[in-house]
Amino acid sequence: MNSSIFTKGIVTIMMALILCVVYSSCSNDNDNNVIVPEIIDESKVPEISVPAGSEDFFAKGLDFDSPAAEKKITFTTNVPWTISVSNTNGENDWLSVSPTNGDAGTHNITVKVNANQTYDNRNSVLTISAGDSIRKVFINQKQLDALTLTANRFEVPVMGGTVNVEVKANIDYQVIIPDEYKSWIHIVNNSTRSLSTSFVSFSIDKSEDYDKREGKIIISSKGKEEIVTIYQTGEGILTLTKNEFNLSNSSQEISIEINSNFDYAVEMPAVGWVKEVSSATRGVSSHTLRLKIDKNDEYEKRTAKVRIYDLHSILSEFIIINQEQKNTISLDSKEFEFDERGGQFSVNVSSNVNYNVRINCDWITETTDKTRSLTMISHSFKVSSITENSDREGTITFSDTSTGIKESIVVRQKRAFYFDNTSLTLTEGGQATIKLTNKTDQSVIWASSNTAVATIDNTGQIKAIGKGNAIITAKTSDDQYTCKCNIIVKNITDYISARNIGGSISSFNGLIQYGSILNWRFSNNSSETVKLKTMQLIDGQTGKEGNVMSIEIDVLANSSVSYSTTIGILGIHAPVTCRFKYEYKDKEFSIDAVYSNNW
Repeated sequence: MNSSIFTKGIVTIMMALILCVVYSSCSNDNDNNVIVPEIIDESKVPEISVPAGSEDFFAKGLDFDSPAAEKKITFTTNVPWTISVSNTNGENDWLSVSPTNGDAGTHNITVKVNANQTYDNRNSVLTISAGDSIRKVFINQKQLDALTLTANRFEVPVMGGTVNVEVKANIDYQVIIPDEYKSWIHIVNNSTRSLSTSFVSFSIDKSEDYDKREGKIIISSKGKEEIVTIYQTGEGILTLTKNEFNLSNSSQEISIEINSNFDYAVEMPAVGWVKEVSSATRGVSSHTLRLKIDKNDEYEKRTAKVRIYDLHSILSEFIIINQEQKNTISLDSKEFEFDERGGQFSVNVSSNVNYNVRINCDWITETTDKTRSLTMISHSFKVSSITENSDREGTITFSDTSTGIKESIVVRQKRAFYFDNTSLTLTEGGQATIKLTNKTDQSVIWASSNTAVATIDNTGQIKAIGKGNAIITAKTSDDQYTCKCNIIVKNITDYISARNIGGSISSFNGLIQYGSILNWRFSNNSSETVKLKTMQLIDGQTGKEGNVMSIEIDVLANSSVSYSTTIGILGIHAPVTCRFKYEYKDKEFSIDAVYSNNW
């Protein structure tokens, strides 16, 4: 119908042009007879259509099983119509159609088939003609042993999907996917088949092809087969490794990897500072697009777009190139490293903007303060020595607030000669080895500020001699590196404690009665072992000493022992003292624990 309208439209336009010429000629001859072009009534253009709600057998055809049957076709025309029957097998006595002609309007046509007693399919074509509009209906009748598909053509989108094939059969059948299609068509569900309707599902993979592809599925039985055709649309694939570049103002080259499944085209921007380095044949696969970017000598940033596109679709990608203006801050060095001694360094700054210098720590200071102009300036900085027990890192930033341009220097200070510990606490008579990290090539000189408290040998072993403080110093033989460690030596008595921990007491007028029990605890909080020798009660009023209780046990580092004492017949006055005697490094010490009557 559309073709007819288009043709008649052209004829109308041509007639109008001809008539205009005629009219013009008549006017020149002063002839008042004007030929008016005929207006075409498009409602009379022959048309055959399917009413809403009716099955479109023009698109899908009529399929009959082998038994005799009839089906109806509903259509609408706006002009008189006729039906003719053709037959691919040279006969059509098995097929009848009623009626075969009629006027404009909606019509129901009955299509009847006789029983097919043969073992061959029968086919025919009904041609419905209305003026110059023609519609065809394909008539198929299965052989006696029928294998029928309700649909044998499927359209699948590029992303893939699932296809459900409805199989109507009165015989058993098998499903075959030819090898050339197995890579993208997969059977999902092959239901148990019986002599009735069944469904077979297939999954279709996403297509990586640009063009439409076609696959086949074979449903077969007893030498007969039905072909299911899968049509899958293609789609252009176009990916870039990078879509945007932010570049300095210098001349440079950039590369973009392009992956596509079609021959892509490149549209360069209408600027002179972006050029394609090479224009090798572009095809289906991964290719490298190389672009040369000229130096920007202007005082403004600039941007250009390169378009990668498909000549046959709207698919395209843009490469955005942003290039900095001429205003820049350039540093001749961006990293500096010092040891714990610190030092000085200089950096040359080339810039055409007035910049500020900001240091993010207090151990780096600038030693120059020059008026800056649009030339190269040398800045000097001082790095102080390390006082803390760790490495450190600082940043110096040169920035221009008006343009936002900035560059930074990183300053790292790493110790080359240091103790792992800056302070150690030892017990008198104890030993420890202090670890020294020496990254210099110098030998080490060791010293103690107070040998009566602690000594040090050439291996770093410290001996605690007596209670007090001493500074252990290590320095290199060239006297360039020094580190110190504070040594605190404590007496064993600083770690020993004793106390009363309760008991069962009976007292009268401050006299603790016979049979009362007092509990005591002796604690060793040092890292050494001490020997507890004895314990003894002392009367708090008379000072009379009780029996000495021999213990003779080792009390290990960071441990305690507890004992109970029983009061004799005479009793004892509070406050009661329990005196513990212990031995450490062949020296004897004592400590008292006191019980008062108010605990």
